[in-house]
Order: sequence, then structure tokens, then C-alpha cells
Amino acid sequence: MRVMSRNDSVVYGHYVKVWDGNGPLFEFYECPASWVPKDGFGTCKKLFGPFLVGVNPPVRDGSWSIAGSIPVVTYQPPMFLMVGPPLWWLYDGVKESPIGERVPKEYQGLELLDVLSAYLVEERIMHGSTPFS
Repeated sequence: MRVMSRNDSVVYGHYVKVWDGNGPLFEFYECPASWVPKDGFGTCKKLFGPFLVGVNPPVRDGSWSIAGSIPVVTYQPPMFLMVGPPLWWLYDGVKESPIGERVPKEYQGLELLDVLSAYLVEERIMHGSTPFS
């Protein structure tokens, strides 16, 4: 999924899994402008993800486009953070485990279990913000 140009590169979203009951999981990579899907992501820099993304609206309006297909062998979703006031939780795709009112430093690099809009994905690409930055 071609998302946007940035500097002398292009950012692509890689559809890694339809997560049953949750939705499509995407990872985002910054690739050289000459990149094509048959190259794989070896020459690209992973920016962030995976997380759930609503892709139908940006594809329908033409702001994102399908660039090709890269097979995904076996993909096991990582742990995610969930927030449910007043506690934070870890979610592994099956069970939820409470971790407390504050997120310990070792979990602050995890993605939030949330569905991001195209706008929020593009903001994160441009500004690099995360919930803990």
C-alpha cells in the first residue's frame, strides 16, 4: 500500500495479517523511491507497527494506493497495550493482563491496540509521535 512520499523515499504499508475479530494489521516502511514490491523490505527502514488501520477510506479517495503484494509467511501479532481507565493492560491476541495505572518503561515501545485512521498514520509518519514521546 503506497501511503506517501517523504524526502527522497516512499512510505509503504505492508498488510501482514487479517487479525480475526480485530481487523487488518499493517506495518509501515520507508523505502527508496526506486523500490518495487518484488524487492521485499530488506532495503527499507521499518517505521512502526503493526497496528490496526482503516484502509478502505484512503484507498477509495485515492490518497493511498495498492502497490503490489508481498507474501507473509507466518505472522504472530506482538503484545499490544490497551488502556481501560484507570488501568493499562497487555493484550496478546487472546488474553488481557493488567499492568497498573502507569505503563512500565519496558512496555512503552508497544503499540496501542487501536484502529488508526489514515490521517493519524500520516501524522505519525511526518512527526514520529507515539503515545510516550
